[in-house]
Amino acid sequence: MRPQPRATSFSSSARTARITITPTPGWVCKTLTTQAGKYAPALPGATVVDLAAHHKVFINICFDDHIPPPVDVPESAKRKAMLQQSGWDLPCVVSDGRADIDKAGKPAMVFDVIYHPWLSADADEDLRKYMKETALSSVEHKSGLSLSRDTVQPKLASKGKLLPRAVLVPVPVPKPSIEVLSDTPSTPSLTADLSSPISSAPPATSDAKNVPRWSWEELDNGSGVRIEVTLPGMTRAHHAKTTLDLEPRHLTLSSPAFATLDTPLNALPRDLDVDAARAEFHVADQKLILSATWA
Repeated sequence: MRPQPRATSFSSSARTARITITPTPGWVCKTLTTQAGKYAPALPGATVVDLAAHHKVFINICFDDHIPPPVDVPESAKRKAMLQQSGWDLPCVVSDGRADIDKAGKPAMVFDVIYHPWLSADADEDLRKYMKETALSSVEHKSGLSLSRDTVQPKLASKGKLLPRAVLVPVPVPKPSIEVLSDTPSTPSLTADLSSPISSAPPATSDAKNVPRWSWEELDNGSGVRIEVTLPGMTRAHHAKTTLDLEPRHLTLSSPAFATLDTPLNALPRDLDVDAARAEFHVADQKLILSATWA
């Protein structure tokens, strides 16, 4: 059995750091859209793209150490999940789609799905199929596109160059230094549970009790927003393997403790200033507090 990475000890409240990762290529899944649709990248000022049915889509399956590994369940449970294509959550980060062309010069769309390298070691056919299904489901959720499960694996390590991307990862804090948040701003009329979370694994398998919930409220001075996310089952050991990926209109939170939260932030009135965002994990309270100004 492949060894799991060791957990790092963190204090009950910790900050995150924004780092840039450059994923390692793995393999490629090629598929088609099953119906016409619109795709809007979660980037400020991005243009909405109209895609026809049968538009070609490439998904780069790639890896980086900063993505949390899945929970190492017994081998029998893994095999059962792979057989049923459900029941074992594989944390991943999904890039925005980018336009490209296929070898015939026809338009195509490319997405990167990034896993922890633990999944790349000794991946047999069943595990690769399960990773592929998780990737297809995750891309569908982020993009709003409908993808065919009739796929091909071209002889490519990646379709195009794998682009660096910024993610938020936990930063250890010495145990004597535990940060205390100030009183939260009060604007009850703007506070609501507006999430529609989904696991990175096929949606039918998500345990509702283990799916994070999020709510938001605008700051009193109108300069930004405070987002609170529940962290069901979070412990200090899990915290070391938790990754937060924040975009101006999208939030992805991956951890072995719970089903991946991969949700658009379309309920917010404006884009977020990602570079100025601050996140604090309160493990004892099983909460994440995210503060950000408007872009």
